[in-house]
Amino acid sequence: MYQNVLDITPHHVTDPSHTLSGIQDEGDPAAGRTTPPEPAPPAPQPQPELAGETPQASGTADTSSSPVASKLGFPEGEPQSLHPAHLRTQMISHWLTICVMSFGAFTILSSLTVAGKLHGARLAVVPSLAAAGIGLLAWWGWRYQHLEHARTSSVISAAGCEIRRGVVWRRIITVPLSRIQHSDVTQGPLQRAYGLATLSLYTAGTEHAKVDLHGLAFETAMAIRQYLFERSEAHDR
Repeated sequence: MYQNVLDITPHHVTDPSHTLSGIQDEGDPAAGRTTPPEPAPPAPQPQPELAGETPQASGTADTSSSPVASKLGFPEGEPQSLHPAHLRTQMISHWLTICVMSFGAFTILSSLTVAGKLHGARLAVVPSLAAAGIGLLAWWGWRYQHLEHARTSSVISAAGCEIRRGVVWRRIITVPLSRIQHSDVTQGPLQRAYGLATLSLYTAGTEHAKVDLHGLAFETAMAIRQYLFERSEAHDR
């Protein structure tokens, strides 16, 4: 039976219009289409990265343009060191003090020598001890100023201000925003010459009623003062 069917098909189907190539499937989505199908869009090609370029995610926020960073000049809540010019002013004050002490020691020793109270072995021992003492003070003052500058930092945030300082004995002073009553920005002669200022915070309490933060640029001190004032006003509301 199956042999007969297979034999009939090639002999009776002679019309080319009825060949299998002209039969359309009813389920074919291309049935009845008069226009050729649109080509698929090409797949996006990855852009080549330049040498030394670090790819960044599109969802990463730019912290440099944040309102807090633009007002303070530095990120909120991160430790900040003292201004580099602060060390220069401290060293100038230190060496001026050493010069004044050296001049005073020289004047006293000269007066004692003229008065005849320094003679013999004392004439060599006393000036040597004075020079050694002044030299030791000069070295320790120079070293102390560098250590104090490196070990002093501050943190400004919406919670208030925190100051870390100390060379031999370390201290951490925390001033909550709710305790700050008012603040001042002051400048000395050397600070004005180098564009520095001191921010003074006055708190409601007997201990640490006044907290001074030295080594700030004048613009930074004013920005911190304005920032704490605005935060305090918003907290009171």
